[in-house]
Amino acid sequence: MALASYTDSRAVGILTDLSTAADACPGGFDLTVRGQKRHVTKVSRALAPPGTDQAMAFNMTVESGGTKEPVQVIVVRKDSTIGIFSSSPAGAAKPPANFAVPAPVVEAQLIKLG
Repeated sequence: MALASYTDSRAVGILTDLSTAADACPGGFDLTVRGQKRHVTKVSRALAPPGTDQAMAFNMTVESGGTKEPVQVIVVRKDSTIGIFSSSPAGAAKPPANFAVPAPVVEAQLIKLG
């Protein structure tokens, strides 16, 4: 989990911008993470957890080095704090069909934000 703190209006704006970008890129986009180029080939919305001021979740397929892996990202806002959860079954021979960030992990972290 990563946390970031902003003014309340900027935190709301960041989630609004993220939502707009996700809707504009269902077919994917390119990015670089720690110097490694990756291509997100698919983005779809997922069920976001309750208990925050704003929340959204995305299921993505990420291609790196010729390998495609599912990734789930959950972004939440509580007041002016933004939390980001991400998870991937990296290296799994066959990722589970219903792969997601574990709910107990998200719930425990949201309690700390409360």
